[in-house]
Amino acid sequence: MFRSDILRAFGLFALMATLAACNETRFTSAAGTPSYGPVELVLLDNATVSYFAAPPRAGADGLAFARSGQSLPQGRGGYLVGAGDQISITVWEYPELTTPGSEDGGGLTVMQDGRLYFPYVGYIQAAGRTPGQIRDRLAAGLANFLPDPQVDVRVTNFASQRVVVSGAVAQPGAFVIGDTGLTALEAILLAGGPAEGGDLSRVTIERGGQIYAFDLSGPEQGLPVPVNPALRSGDIVSIVAYEPRQAYLFGEVGRVGEIDLTARTMSLTQALAQSGGLDQRRADVSGVFLFRRVGNVTRVGQLDLTSPVGYLVGERTDVAEGDVIYVTTAPVTRWNDLISQLLPSLGATRAVTGTAGVLTGN
Repeated sequence: MFRSDILRAFGLFALMATLAACNETRFTSAAGTPSYGPVELVLLDNATVSYFAAPPRAGADGLAFARSGQSLPQGRGGYLVGAGDQISITVWEYPELTTPGSEDGGGLTVMQDGRLYFPYVGYIQAAGRTPGQIRDRLAAGLANFLPDPQVDVRVTNFASQRVVVSGAVAQPGAFVIGDTGLTALEAILLAGGPAEGGDLSRVTIERGGQIYAFDLSGPEQGLPVPVNPALRSGDIVSIVAYEPRQAYLFGEVGRVGEIDLTARTMSLTQALAQSGGLDQRRADVSGVFLFRRVGNVTRVGQLDLTSPVGYLVGERTDVAEGDVIYVTTAPVTRWNDLISQLLPSLGATRAVTGTAGVLTGN
């Protein structure tokens, strides 16, 4: 009787293995990965990691915060003088024409109507012109009175070109653009950098009634410097506050649970390492699966870690919000688990059989 129970258990296990083999799915690793109804199965390798590139993050207003950035309409090159700027004017060999205070960083202030006054030349339009264009205009006017006048023009106090930095920054406010220009990251640093909860991967720039979205988180995370757009006067730079983002990890790993993606991007290899790695005794190193919902399709990627190359592929595979990572159990462990479940039952059956033999006198 005991022998027949063992044979029956082995037969049950063989039937389960046969059914599992019948349901086995074949994976391919090239473009044109087959789709099985609403599920796409992908063997992760260097040719297919692009299938799992993290999608751009979208805000409540639907903006996509892509690392590639968006094209901003640019103005003319060089600093354009505006109302409120102070300008130093030097006429060489004619110190009486040099603007007072030029040596100390002072000079003439451009009036609100954009003009400034200079002896022998009169009023000229300064706003909207570069210092070089103003120099040429003054030299042309002075040429009517002086032989070959040599004129130097420079801005000593920048006041007209301003941008506003708002949102989740330490010190929101207005900041001037100097003659070397100002980028979005530089403006954020002038505002004291991101405040607690400020997300550099979600930066918006409002210009001309349009809003442009950027992911500027590269330097903070040790990544290559992302697009860093140059600002124009009147731009409004804003940092969006973090929104909680999680992925999930289950199966034969050191620690199952949530993976926090709120403040950083993460690769599949990093997620596994953060969880304490694979359970060396129980995990199937060829059965690491990444599940992602894309539209109405579930995309499933299988990562094979039987060789170190797999970990490099995993480092190139992005984990996105809502992803589920599952590490399967090794076949030998499933066998051991099944036997451990069957043996107590077989022992009980043998005990009952022995007792019955005694009672019947067999």
